[in-house]
Amino acid sequence: MVKSMSLTINSKDIKDEKNLDRMIETIKNYILEIAATVEAFKIDFTPVVEEEKYYTTKEIAEVYQVTDRMVRKWCESGKIKAMQTPGGKWRILSSQFPDLGKVKAFRETVERINKRFEGFPAIEDYEK
Repeated sequence: MVKSMSLTINSKDIKDEKNLDRMIETIKNYILEIAATVEAFKIDFTPVVEEEKYYTTKEIAEVYQVTDRMVRKWCESGKIKAMQTPGGKWRILSSQFPDLGKVKAFRETVERINKRFEGFPAIEDYEK
């Protein structure tokens, strides 16, 4: 299994000593884990020019009607490109789900329509 790690560090994160120590420990553990399985690996540092929007695993899970754990497994396996925060939470780049807002709006519309017809007989009742 190919394991990848992406870590975005904001300047405010570096100012907090405990947070910085946690990030360094996370990176160290990742390097030790990878070093035991491969001959070499690459670390890139890329400045972030503009603030990017991220989704939580819970937001993705709600829209796609799966469990939060399932989304975390997708992140861990690389099916979804995500980064883990120093606290262990996953952040998913919004550009992977450009239509997420549309999907969410569609589901909300369907729910509103279903509520309007709650007291009516089901379609199957008319087919008898």
